[in-house]
Amino acid sequence: MKIFLVMIFTSVLFISSGCATIFKQKERSVQVDSNPQGAEIFISENSVGVTPKSLRLSNLKSVLLTFKYPGYENTSHYISSSATFGWVLTDYLLGGLIPVLVDGMTSNWNNLDTKAVMVTLLPIKN
Repeated sequence: MKIFLVMIFTSVLFISSGCATIFKQKERSVQVDSNPQGAEIFISENSVGVTPKSLRLSNLKSVLLTFKYPGYENTSHYISSSATFGWVLTDYLLGGLIPVLVDGMTSNWNNLDTKAVMVTLLPIKN
């Protein structure tokens, strides 16, 4: 009887969660580089290293990277995060409305739009 209840509970939990919530990675590795190399990378005023660098970024939200290098103008690059149609369709076909609502409200469908960023910094003009 206990095994049966555990199976029912697990099934209900699985059905009430979206596919992306269960299976999709929440982070993505993004290769970041600049010309010239050695630029300091900032996210929300926080330094996260210098180029070249691999960053682990959340798939759930967009991020603005700012690059700073002495003698060069600061350069920013926006990485967008948006829903992926495949997850939306899979949720709907396999589970119906509840998984669609769960993944939609948690943004678990989202993916960053790139795996690599390359920026060119421009020298400051005197």
